Amino acid sequence: MKLRLIGLWILALASSVSIYAGECVDRACSTCIDCPPLCIDKCTDLPLHGKTFLLPRSQGVNIARDLVGWHRFINRCDEPGWYWAWNAVGEFSRTYRPKRIAEYFFGTPVLTIAGSQVLNRGEPDILADYFGLSPQFASDVCVDPYMINGIIDGALYVGWRSLYLRIHAPVAWTRTSMGLHETVISTGIETPYPPLYMSVPALPAPATSFTQAIQGGITYGDVREGIEFGKIACPQSRFGLADIHLALGWNFVTRRRGHVGFNLIGVIPTGNRSKAEYLFEPVIGNGHHGELGLGFTGHVIVWEKDGQQTVGIHSEFNATTLFKSRQRRSFDLCSNGWGSRYMLAKQFDEAGNYTTVTIPAINRLTFDVNVHIDLQFDFVIMAAYTYCNWGIDLGYNGWIRSREKITDVPQLCPNTYGLKGIQNSYTTLLTPSNATESCATILGTNFFNQTCVVDPNSPVFIPTNNININSAATSRPFTHKIFGNIQYSGERCSNWFGTINPFIGAGGEVEFEGLRPLRDLEPNKVSISQWGLWLKGGISY
Repeated sequence: MKLRLIGLWILALASSVSIYAGECVDRACSTCIDCPPLCIDKCTDLPLHGKTFLLPRSQGVNIARDLVGWHRFINRCDEPGWYWAWNAVGEFSRTYRPKRIAEYFFGTPVLTIAGSQVLNRGEPDILADYFGLSPQFASDVCVDPYMINGIIDGALYVGWRSLYLRIHAPVAWTRTSMGLHETVISTGIETPYPPLYMSVPALPAPATSFTQAIQGGITYGDVREGIEFGKIACPQSRFGLADIHLALGWNFVTRRRGHVGFNLIGVIPTGNRSKAEYLFEPVIGNGHHGELGLGFTGHVIVWEKDGQQTVGIHSEFNATTLFKSRQRRSFDLCSNGWGSRYMLAKQFDEAGNYTTVTIPAINRLTFDVNVHIDLQFDFVIMAAYTYCNWGIDLGYNGWIRSREKITDVPQLCPNTYGLKGIQNSYTTLLTPSNATESCATILGTNFFNQTCVVDPNSPVFIPTNNININSAATSRPFTHKIFGNIQYSGERCSNWFGTINPFIGAGGEVEFEGLRPLRDLEPNKVSISQWGLWLKGGISY
């Protein structure tokens, strides 16, 4: 046993001599305003950036799909008493512009992964060592995200004179995928972690590709826990009732040629909450927020001919506030920039000594928090042409939601965790090493720079106020949409169906990102661009 320890000590000493023989290179780190910088003297912005969570538009918030096809059967002025209408719509939608989604999460659609012993590492290269990959590992990863939805939305409208109640409750199936396509340049499988780096002896890397490593669950050496949150795995899907939408309204103007009214809007949340297990997780509904707000509705007939043809202009506007929802989010560190949640952290005891336990930082930077959104606007303007039993609707829909606000964020245990960076876990005496690297970033640096970037007063603990709250909050999304629908109904010039009038139609929509105001008209990169096709039918009485 003694001979084995002596041999390991000699091997480690020789390794450390070769490691420190290289020229020192200054290490850059990123700071965050509103947070205390740890490395302010030599900080630069990281080339990578992005958010840890994306909340898409709820499958139930689609005022364009709600209005088309049955607008002639609701908000009526020719009924002295009760009347009602019911419809069901089935829609399929899919995102396009995957580059924008990739830029939202990473700042780029192409990631370069390189180990600490790859000598020609580029400035934006993500350090492979953090993920259980060899120090000689190198690959390029193309990110091609997508989201698809299948929606069945049923709606009921009950009117009595100028008052009405409208209810709709969409059932949705959604699938999301980050779509990683990796080209491995070198697995580095023949190059293990050096002695003392992840464990006392040299240690073979457990993963041979980034796509394998980022799925989580990989342990090695002192890294006793695999990645538990923010994983990127095979496509994830979810099915459920999105939200229940209620509107109680009053049309204070009801004429044959038009109407004007207001309504009180309420949304009962029935969808899922964020669990942060996957980076691009499927969301049903609006993030489980209750909603309350006001809506406006109106239309006017602007042209009519022979009692058979009409052109009307319809508009609706809904404004709601989204109440507090308890969700789980992962956070980056202010002073270490984007992706710092994926770095490795050493765990220390009360005396400040390394416990020989290293963990992915994201396992401790994921918390249950409160999230609320001040305002959401959904508005539409539509031209509707009818000729006897046929109708064509064409319109524009705008949607905007204010940024998320996150509160009640727990703090890290003080004096417990320090960033490992490229520092050894053990000293040349084979004892646990307290060396930390508080200026480490997800980009890392070459292994021979260990002594240049080590904290001279190690260990330096991660401050409890270093959590970047904004990293997990979805920014303000803004989208435009153009849509159209064609329908046939059993009323007007026909008495085939008596007093019950069926209608059926088909349509589609194309939604695209709005422009960010006062930002050189750049796309928001926080919105989902998508297209959709639907079939819609129902009856009125």
